[in-house]
Amino acid sequence: MTASITQQLAEWIVGAKYDDLPPISAQRVGERFIDSLGVQCAGMSVKTGQVIADWVRSQGGAPQATVLGGGFKTTATFATLANATAGHALEFDDIATFSGHYANPLTAAALAVGEKLGASGKDVIVGWMVGWEVIRQTAIPCMDGPRNTLLWRGWFNQGFQPTLGVAALTANLMGLDITRTRMALANAASAMGGVMKNRGS
Repeated sequence: MTASITQQLAEWIVGAKYDDLPPISAQRVGERFIDSLGVQCAGMSVKTGQVIADWVRSQGGAPQATVLGGGFKTTATFATLANATAGHALEFDDIATFSGHYANPLTAAALAVGEKLGASGKDVIVGWMVGWEVIRQTAIPCMDGPRNTLLWRGWFNQGFQPTLGVAALTANLMGLDITRTRMALANAASAMGGVMKNRGS
């Protein structure tokens, strides 16, 4: 009996190792990190970043991860939310060749979870690359030449495609087993959403 796609994906996520990556990986992830950090800090200087930082600060939470430009720490979840929101506030964040601003949410999650866990740089790079590959592979079927057909059908791809990538990234970084990785992917899939009608609201 053939394993399900989710099972195969979870096995790949769990088994991914730094030595399996192409030699250029660390450099490419570093470039995406620098871009993401720059736009996240810049986003904290405008209303969007300030509003999300104020809201996150008001929620409290264990000081696990840094809110960039916010001057405080909070839970890894809230830090990811604040930093990723700020990173897209000015819409200057890096765009992938497969149509989407995916480096910013991956970097926000990698930094927050990595800081919480005290992860090594190599571990963060592996998790980031795993997340990127999951987003890339789920984006390819949505592409029609240079454009993302989901956009033309009313679905905002950036509202949900990073969700699976971030789930894969964090599952790998946290060392989840195959069963828990499958659960993380299932929760991410059920939480995905994003329609063009409410974009900008």
